[in-house]
Amino acid sequence: MKSCLLILCLIVPTACSMRGRPQPGATGSEIYAVAGCISCHGTERLGGSSGPPLTDLSASWAAPNLAAYFENPKEWIAKDARLQTLDKNYSSSMPSFEYLNLQERQRLAQWLLTQK
Repeated sequence: MKSCLLILCLIVPTACSMRGRPQPGATGSEIYAVAGCISCHGTERLGGSSGPPLTDLSASWAAPNLAAYFENPKEWIAKDARLQTLDKNYSSSMPSFEYLNLQERQRLAQWLLTQK
């Protein structure tokens, strides 16, 4: 049992850090897949133990703010009680996607905001 728990503790943070660089001009859905969002939020964005569902985000976010959040989630979490609660409720914290350029973060944000 202890060895299974140890393996899970090692795998979950690693899975959420499996991120790649999108191809130039990649769509929001392609960025979602390549950047590793699937590993915590799932292919259908329904979430799981590692990350919350990413459905109906337009109720809480505007595209510029969501794109900025992707660059520095810790800064946003520190000043937002709703994000602090989400951060505490899941086994992984939102990683920074600062390696994505602004246009990629904007395409990802815009795509996520259109998903229900």
